[in-house]
Amino acid sequence: MFDSTRRCAVAFLFAALPLSALATAQAGRRGEAVPADAISPLVLESMEVVHKRGTMQPDVRMRGVWNGQDGQWFVPTSNAKAPTHSGRIAIVNEWGDPRMGIGFGGRVDVLEVWLAGHGVAPARAVRLVGYRGKDEVERTDWIALTATHRRIALAFDAVDRIEVQVVPFTGRTGFVALDDLCFSPVGKPAAARVLDFEDLFVRQVLTGTKYAGLVWAKGRGFREPVADLPDKSIVPAPKTAVGDKGGNAPDVGVLAANNGTAPSTWDDFVGVSQGDPGANLVPPDTCGANGPNHYVAIVNANLSAWTKTTKQRVVNVSLNAFWNASGVVGDPRIVFDPHSQRYIALATDFSRTRTIFLAMSSTNDPSGSWYKWSFNVGSKWPDYPTLGVDARGIYTAAYMVGGGASMTLWAIDKAPLLKSPPTVGTITAFAGLRWEGAIQPCTTYGDPGGEYCVSRRSSTRLRLRRVNPPLTSPTLTEVGNVTIPSHSSPPNAPAKGSTTPISTIDTRPMNAVFRNGSIYTIHGISVSGRSGCRWYQCSTTAALQQYGTISDSLWYYYYGSIAVDAQNNVGIGFSGSHAGVYCSTFVCGRRASDASGETSKPQLVMAGTASWNRLDRSGRNRFGDYSHIDVDPVDDLGFWTNQEYIYRTNGWRTRVTRFGYEAFSYGTGLAGKTGVPYLRVDRRPVIGANVAMLIGNSAGAPTAGVLVLGIKDANIPVLGGTLLVTPLILLTTAIAVPQTSITLPFPNDKNLVGKPLYWQSAQVDAAAVQGMALSRGLQTRPSSR
Repeated sequence: MFDSTRRCAVAFLFAALPLSALATAQAGRRGEAVPADAISPLVLESMEVVHKRGTMQPDVRMRGVWNGQDGQWFVPTSNAKAPTHSGRIAIVNEWGDPRMGIGFGGRVDVLEVWLAGHGVAPARAVRLVGYRGKDEVERTDWIALTATHRRIALAFDAVDRIEVQVVPFTGRTGFVALDDLCFSPVGKPAAARVLDFEDLFVRQVLTGTKYAGLVWAKGRGFREPVADLPDKSIVPAPKTAVGDKGGNAPDVGVLAANNGTAPSTWDDFVGVSQGDPGANLVPPDTCGANGPNHYVAIVNANLSAWTKTTKQRVVNVSLNAFWNASGVVGDPRIVFDPHSQRYIALATDFSRTRTIFLAMSSTNDPSGSWYKWSFNVGSKWPDYPTLGVDARGIYTAAYMVGGGASMTLWAIDKAPLLKSPPTVGTITAFAGLRWEGAIQPCTTYGDPGGEYCVSRRSSTRLRLRRVNPPLTSPTLTEVGNVTIPSHSSPPNAPAKGSTTPISTIDTRPMNAVFRNGSIYTIHGISVSGRSGCRWYQCSTTAALQQYGTISDSLWYYYYGSIAVDAQNNVGIGFSGSHAGVYCSTFVCGRRASDASGETSKPQLVMAGTASWNRLDRSGRNRFGDYSHIDVDPVDDLGFWTNQEYIYRTNGWRTRVTRFGYEAFSYGTGLAGKTGVPYLRVDRRPVIGANVAMLIGNSAGAPTAGVLVLGIKDANIPVLGGTLLVTPLILLTTAIAVPQTSITLPFPNDKNLVGKPLYWQSAQVDAAAVQGMALSRGLQTRPSSR
């Protein structure tokens, strides 16, 4: 609290240990079983019961944003870390409340304090006022603040209370970080104490406590604004504080080439909107999963499901109703388990009861019944829980709030849940893991013999762990460190109408997938001063196989998630914005045959239509905190993703998008009068169904053409261009302006699912090199439904 020397010495000793020694110490470690009395009974409930309960429960109040409440003194989260003068911890005025008091429980001499602007809405200037009883007895001038702490000498004699007043950054809010408060008994400077806050932990609230024997008052600046603010034009202030930039490596200065094969987007519909049952929290923490017949979205704090064919919404409930819980239930996740063919969902009630809630659908129909259970995590509470599955278990990891920067990983034996009758299996906790933002267990396809988990250890390393069976008594192994290109944290992103940039969180992995012998993950980085998404493919021996970056010279991209289908094609979903555009949703991808590290150019799916200004208690304009994408399990091909955008002023919404490589263009066409004629399909190819081939006209007038079909591609010079199909069938056609549609049936033959057909069109065009214009090649791979 007052002396951090011992703590610093211990930290130095740990830092001096060889990394290999630390890895060895972790190798094969056994966890501790969660006590039976900390685990709830397993309950089976129908969605009908949940819907009925939801009609009787009050909705959750908007949380995570300012609703007129007074500010408190608190420690911000690690990804919104305040600048400090000494050590790791400084305290901040919640919501940017412009008048915050500290009482001393008697008269003292206040000697000095260190202050800095905090976050993306830093206070422009500060003034301190000293009180004796109700009387003001001391006052400083207005003092300009920057992102670096400055010493403010006070010499306030015999005061019993001080108030920190700030000049707001915008509106009524201005955030300030306070560190190293020095005070002494009256007239005894030699007995001075320095309050450095190093014994606190993130999210700890001081207001309402007697921390260090002081009185930490609620703010009053929103109720009683400071009346004599100075002219803001004379007070300099940075736009972004150092504490929000993060990172410990140089910015990446090379933009992505975006030369990967572009996927096609198919289904696209509105997901959960702010204001749906329970969906009143900020940020939404967007997640979703698709099964054979339904898409399920889970956000703060709503669970919804739609049929994949008709897009009919068949579930729409709050998470409180779903888990029969009171208070705030959030940070939700969901996956469709490829092994059990069940949905698995997770959430927490944070510090209220320190509980992690889980649910597993009884079948692959999310509108039916669900098995539900929960467990208490102990004296600390879980934040930002993650979720993964493999053939044997369910896995989650969380940052444990309540002292010390550590994380816990839990492994849940899935086998008893799948028996008849089902029971809750062994839950094993691996506690005391180093804080690294997030530990992401993989969604595991196939069976590599254990569950791989990924975290970001530093700007040049990922940490790879593995949970080893049996899950009745599992062990946790440090596989190794994956060496990755150096990078720094993503900067916050400008967006149209947002007076404070959009928070892009930090460099923590957003999700992880194991597929065909490799682990894939993705996180945010800084690219030429803008936020981008960096993805990796790693081996099970911790070797980097390839990586790529999604970036742009104008757009900022953030909250990416990654998935891999059975043919090793990659799909990525994310949000994006820039100063002239509202927060929008995007997808991109890569074919397995694309050059190493390449992804396609980002494709705008849903453009935002309104501005977003929702500052949290730390001054961040919250968005995210994550998104999700997974593979369609019907044929194990194609992707479904759930991404956030802003559809009305300060109103979030999610967009569900189906995209993939069931049809994509390849090769180079040959231009005619109006350019290269296009060739595309009007819908996702499905066996037993018709598809329309759309042939664009390049001649500017009606002309004749031919559609070439084959089962092999080609690369044959012809007519000044390239024939990209080995011809098997030729269909002559008249090509109207602007296009002609040819309807073709795909045979109802399951042997054709995922198998390639190759197409190309040619048309008479006098402006072409030799009088014939050629489209690019089109490859189709039909789905079963």
